[in-house]
Amino acid sequence: YWDPDTVFNLVRITGGLSTEDVLFMFIAAGLIVAFADLVSKYEHSKSAPRRKALYISVLSYVIFGFVTSNLVYPLILSAAVGGFVIWIERKDLIRYSITGGVAFMIFHFVGVIIFSALFPDFLPSSYTGSYLARIFGIPLEEALYAFTFGMMWAPMYEYFHGGKSH
Repeated sequence: YWDPDTVFNLVRITGGLSTEDVLFMFIAAGLIVAFADLVSKYEHSKSAPRRKALYISVLSYVIFGFVTSNLVYPLILSAAVGGFVIWIERKDLIRYSITGGVAFMIFHFVGVIIFSALFPDFLPSSYTGSYLARIFGIPLEEALYAFTFGMMWAPMYEYFHGGKSH
């Protein structure tokens, strides 16, 4: 699915994980929360802290990772599983979670379009294999990944800590 050159060639050594991926995940997590807070009118409430969603998401990623060599699908599925666990345990976070998913999907999609305009040869040479579909030349998997990751990550602080302190 994705095979770009990376620092220290880690993506090929580790089978899909690189320094850039880790940095992107941390930066994306902060952006997801910031965008969800900007566009959401979510009233933060107090609840008992929980951690089950993250553990189940990581476990499902490991399980799904053994089923396929294409790591984008386990990323999509495990983030969706984590998001659904949050929805089951904290129904007050469903709307905020969906807002985070949509906000990050839009942000990610616009970012990929800008990146591909600046570096037109990079993405076509980095995407490998087949895709579900393409939107403006970008695989649908990118949108699914961004939505599910945003859906799980936007409410993660409130979920972990039982609310948000303001």
